[in-house]
Amino acid sequence: MKNIISFLFLILLSNSFGQMTPNWNSFAMNWGGINPAHNGLNQHVELFTGLKTQWVGFDGAPKTMNTSLSIPFNDFKSDAPMFGMGIQIQRENIGAFSLTKLQVAGAANIQTNDENRLSLGIGFGGIQVGYDADKVVTNLQDNIVQRTGQAFIPQVSAGLSYVGKKYMLGLYLEDLITKNWGPIGNNSSFRTEYACYGRTIVDLNKQLSLVPSLRISYIAHTPINYFLLFKLSYMERFNVFVGTTSLKAFQFGIGGRINKSLVINYLFENGWSPVQQVNLNSHSIGLKIKLNTHGNYLKKSNLLFD
Repeated sequence: MKNIISFLFLILLSNSFGQMTPNWNSFAMNWGGINPAHNGLNQHVELFTGLKTQWVGFDGAPKTMNTSLSIPFNDFKSDAPMFGMGIQIQRENIGAFSLTKLQVAGAANIQTNDENRLSLGIGFGGIQVGYDADKVVTNLQDNIVQRTGQAFIPQVSAGLSYVGKKYMLGLYLEDLITKNWGPIGNNSSFRTEYACYGRTIVDLNKQLSLVPSLRISYIAHTPINYFLLFKLSYMERFNVFVGTTSLKAFQFGIGGRINKSLVINYLFENGWSPVQQVNLNSHSIGLKIKLNTHGNYLKKSNLLFD
């Protein structure tokens, strides 16, 4: 319990200086952060913190920080349903907009055979949206949009995941409660995000493993987005990443497991822009700390979950 209290303090401390909502470049380390069904699937307590800066040097460029804590409530020696909970804090700044999200999630999973588990999760929380029009310069004042605004929006997410020895599959819905940002603009609102993802392990030899990940998401009235990432792992300790975001950016990263309790990954992203003067380079770093790592019910869970 003392360690869990310390983790909660670290979450609050790390986000006192943070910026941004989901750091999707680190989604492959933070499954509980995008799908509440993943909370408790590991036998140990996990703390994840991700930081991302986008479009370096561009005024008003997005900055993100998100932190999540996943806690299991029982071990994996029983065939009975098992439970987990998660806490997320996310902070985002994009130009004139700022978003702060807090969510508490719970999950229950059952063992379908010796190594596979089916999990269902749901999360409840809220998002505080802020708007400062003084950061926007226009030719004509928009009378509909206020100069400043704040809105609190209840937030609900739900998800389903299935995890085996060398693969995982998941579905989730984000922002189930769609609501307008009344104080900010008549047409401003959150819409539900529908997403699915998968990941598998391909053993190339005794030392090398290839771990491809794919996440596809859709929000009404927007293009379908996908995130494709390949991880090449040496001895389940050193990682190299190559990926793309909807074929609009190239990603390259390095990282790995420092010791039994610490994992750190860095990812560089270069976006493709028709305007040569615009720098779309982004940098993100993900840090995961594990406690009580006395065993994993998956033999290669480090490759799947990190």
